[in-house]
Amino acid sequence: MRKIYLILFILILAVTSVYSQNKKIAKADEAFQAGEYYDAIDLYKDAYSMVKNKELKTEIVFKIAECYRLTNEPVKAELWFKKTIDRGYPDPVAVLYYAQTKQKNGKYEEAIEVFKKYRQLVPNDPRSNEGIRACDLALKWLDNPVGYQVTEMKFFNSRGNDFSPAYARDDYQVVYFTSSRDEATGNKTHGATGQNFADIFVSTRDRKGRWSTPE
Repeated sequence: MRKIYLILFILILAVTSVYSQNKKIAKADEAFQAGEYYDAIDLYKDAYSMVKNKELKTEIVFKIAECYRLTNEPVKAELWFKKTIDRGYPDPVAVLYYAQTKQKNGKYEEAIEVFKKYRQLVPNDPRSNEGIRACDLALKWLDNPVGYQVTEMKFFNSRGNDFSPAYARDDYQVVYFTSSRDEATGNKTHGATGQNFADIFVSTRDRKGRWSTPE
């Protein structure tokens, strides 16, 4: 009788574990489909620790890599796509995305080699040749820089997303732009970016050519 109870107890634990695991994955998939990629990352990582199936674990790793790719975090995306490929993910698109993240990270020579691997896997996809050509051009441009110097606008830039600048006056001394920096109104974070919800900021240039801190 005790053996029967023990077996039943083990079965109940197994069923409960599978149910909890599937629930976490479903919740992560729901966040992913909704475009709430940063929320999905945490949910997928939480689900990964509970999953035993190798193929399902690999699928979760790919989804995490996708979240980082879609939120424009190429450094983290490159790391997770490498993990995906090392685990034997069957879809060759992981190799393509791995090459593209290397390209975004400025690793042009490494990216070319990965693009070539993708071309072997999917010969008819023009994205491999396009990627190789883009990397070749980038390498040439690095060897022959143009006569322009890019200067960081420290008064504008932040660790958040800064975008859509627009001059507010004809003399170009006032700039409005959108930013998710810490000073943005509200205390909630966006599920897709992991940052504050964006606000509009303004920066003004004085007579000495100095820009004021955005407000």
